[in-house]
Amino acid sequence: MSHSKRSTVLRQKPAKPTNCPLTPSGGGSWLKKIGGKVFSFGPWNDLEGALKRYYSEIDSIRANGFFPTISDSSKLSVKELANRFLERQDERARLPADDDDSISVRHYNDLLETCTIFVGTVGAQKVVESLVPSDFAKVKRVFSTKSDGKTAVHATIAGHIRRARAMFNWAYAELLTDKPAKYGKNFGVPGKPKIFRDSAVTNMSEFFTKFRELNIRSNGQLDDLIQRCESLMQGVPPQSLRDNDSLRRSLSTNLSAVQSSLDQLVVDRPRRRILRPNGSAD
Repeated sequence: MSHSKRSTVLRQKPAKPTNCPLTPSGGGSWLKKIGGKVFSFGPWNDLEGALKRYYSEIDSIRANGFFPTISDSSKLSVKELANRFLERQDERARLPADDDDSISVRHYNDLLETCTIFVGTVGAQKVVESLVPSDFAKVKRVFSTKSDGKTAVHATIAGHIRRARAMFNWAYAELLTDKPAKYGKNFGVPGKPKIFRDSAVTNMSEFFTKFRELNIRSNGQLDDLIQRCESLMQGVPPQSLRDNDSLRRSLSTNLSAVQSSLDQLVVDRPRRRILRPNGSAD
């Protein structure tokens, strides 16, 4: 699997502040090279948090060559989880494009945006294992609303939820949490919305017209059902069905009754006995 890399990130790279030990990377994180290894201390939009972490963990990193582990998962905050998750994704974004574990810079920026919204919604110091379905439902409402107050498109909502779940699934797989996240039933990736097309109504109208033209009249009950169905659909414009929930439910109930009656008219076709030249029959 290969990814197309972008030479520039989607957000403007900040300048390195004077006397700051951290350097902004092209992947969206504040980095520091320690003992020949590059460490990420947090995203661009949280320099204060990145510096705080740097000064609190630099001695341990110099002594051991890696970040100190979290001994008590019950104290892991949402902000700490997001930072660790983004560190790993930043590493993947800096891999060669032909590496199977590589991700694009654009995908990293999407992950950064999702994590920023999540942390800002539930609170940076919220303990991960204290999150309950109502917290995820609250985040979903934020994911679903654009900055102008309008509802976000399906792809945006689904993308945010998919990326947020990826963060918590990663935490569980990496043993940063003892239990899977309690998403609840409302934090699943939404399916594609069903589209009600005008043809759903016009096709039925065309069928009624064709049925009358053929003048089949092979079954009185069938004729009555077709006439009943036609009367239900007569004068109902497609837009009214989209806008009027009550009308849509009423029509659905009545058409279901017609279908039930139609099912009773369907009988199994008798099988014919086919005589073969050798006298055998099927």
